[in-house]
Amino acid sequence: MDLRSFLLRRVFHSIFVVVGISIVIFCIARLVPGDPARMALGEEAPDEVVERLRQEMHLDKPIYEQYYYWLTGVLRGDFGRSLVTHQPVLQDIKETLPATMEIALVAGVIMVVLSIILGSIAAWYRDTVIDGIIRVMAYFGVAIPGFVVATVFILVFGYYWHVLPVLGRLSSNISVPPRVTGLLLVDSLIAGNMVAFKDALLHLLLPASSVAMASTFQAARITRSSMVDNMQRDFVAAERGYGIPERRIALRYLLKPSLIPTVSVLGLSLANIIETSFLVELIFNWPGISRYGMQAILSKDLNAISGVVVIAGLGFAVANVIVDLVVANLDPRIRLGGVKGA
Repeated sequence: MDLRSFLLRRVFHSIFVVVGISIVIFCIARLVPGDPARMALGEEAPDEVVERLRQEMHLDKPIYEQYYYWLTGVLRGDFGRSLVTHQPVLQDIKETLPATMEIALVAGVIMVVLSIILGSIAAWYRDTVIDGIIRVMAYFGVAIPGFVVATVFILVFGYYWHVLPVLGRLSSNISVPPRVTGLLLVDSLIAGNMVAFKDALLHLLLPASSVAMASTFQAARITRSSMVDNMQRDFVAAERGYGIPERRIALRYLLKPSLIPTVSVLGLSLANIIETSFLVELIFNWPGISRYGMQAILSKDLNAISGVVVIAGLGFAVANVIVDLVVANLDPRIRLGGVKGA
């Protein structure tokens, strides 16, 4: 199977995944107790006004008709209007998504660099004190929830040592660069504002590290296990027999095949950033789409809930396609369907 067919098949499967997610969340959001129209207008609103809003939102229709109206709107780029912010949900998403994307990008760098380094060191020094320390750190890192890590980071780095900012995306005394992408790091570089770039990066370190912690140590454990397993393979023994230095074997021949399960874990972790950073964004007062989604759930803002979940589903689908392409590049047998007997 060539790369184009491989990619088309993955994209085709992803479309069904996103549609399935939208159906499930649409139904769940409307089955939750409470009248969204009444919650939006308040208890003091006249019944006729509430009924008019229910009709505008098609809440008086059967659920399959509601989904039809919603889906046709989404295909036109219309997610409806938020009952809380009173502006189009798509506009809210455009304003909040870049903040979460910045966390995802920085967290991704932290995950990739630390997981590969820690996993490789643990594998190279397996069954030693160094290996034991890294494995103990990994157990604690995986077990501790992200919001607990975020709280500890705020106390230690923000209020005890006073070395990193803990709230928002930018300090109040720093001018916000002109919005181009919505990513402060990118916009500040475009504007040549290195002061804003440094300040935005410092604000990102704690929330991104809180989100990345569990996935980093999980990926490190998997990297270690995969490398230790591959060290016993025949191709490594053959390379040693040819007199190839151990360092070259590890970096050039052993690391690449060992990263296949690591890439899969890291890809899924990045795809789940929106779902895993709800509490982290609340703790750091981060104006991202996860916090927006949490507020929508608490207010039963149906259009906002559905919009956030669809965006999360799209991110998950895109991340899966990217992971498949990277894994297929690391091991072409997967793309060519030649791993059945491997």
